[in-house]
Amino acid sequence: MRLIISLFLSINLFWTAAQAGGDVLIVLNKAEASAWLIDPTSGKTHKKLSVGEGPHEAAVSPDGRTAVARNYGSRWAGNTLTVIDIPSRSVTKTIDISPYSRPHGIQFFPDGKHVLITSETGQKLLKISIESGKIASVFDTGGGSHPPATARTGWPGRELWINL
Repeated sequence: MRLIISLFLSINLFWTAAQAGGDVLIVLNKAEASAWLIDPTSGKTHKKLSVGEGPHEAAVSPDGRTAVARNYGSRWAGNTLTVIDIPSRSVTKTIDISPYSRPHGIQFFPDGKHVLITSETGQKLLKISIESGKIASVFDTGGGSHPPATARTGWPGRELWINL
């Protein structure tokens, strides 16, 4: 059983305790199309990584090793996700979500292998496999396009998907 509910939530800074990488603050810079990996204690920038146009939100995997930035675009609609390996402080892949665009919101599944995003222009909820870089599932949101969330249910094999 899957349930989709529309609500609103916005988050712009992401802090993770990355295994083998220490604490890292990930700051997305829309104007520069970049992600800054910053030491939250010293304020020193460890690395500045190029991502897609108009990065707006990111999510960090449950194990703290992977971050995924969604690239909303600016003048033109964005249609990519940037996958970042936190311990090595490097971009490992770019995932194209075409024909969907304007990814809005992002949430890792508890398995750490999938993310849930919305396509603002397509008004769809997309489950993306980080490993394969493919769209695993597509659901109509009924008009909502705000950031999604996932939750485990008390029933084995069942998921609750919430479009926040």
